[in-house]
Amino acid sequence: IYHSEITNVLCNPAHVPADLKELYERQYQLLKGLLDRGIARGEIRGSRSDLMASAIYDVTRGLIARRLLGSAASPSKADGDAIFDMVWKGMGVR
Repeated sequence: IYHSEITNVLCNPAHVPADLKELYERQYQLLKGLLDRGIARGEIRGSRSDLMASAIYDVTRGLIARRLLGSAASPSKADGDAIFDMVWKGMGVR
């Protein structure tokens, strides 16, 4: 439901319920903070944790949508592993 509502907000951003905005912001800040720590430790390259957090969130939301719509042919663990690998190899220190 949460991901569905976030999608609705993106399509019609005129009115964003305060509780939904708070949940989104909390998740975003948590992920951004983790990325900031990884960048500071030299474990993640880049300096735009804000963009990385948004991208990871959107990829995750898309993966959930595929599952809910029944269009995912592979097991969820395989999809999760593939997404993790794709994101990490794109951001991980080489």
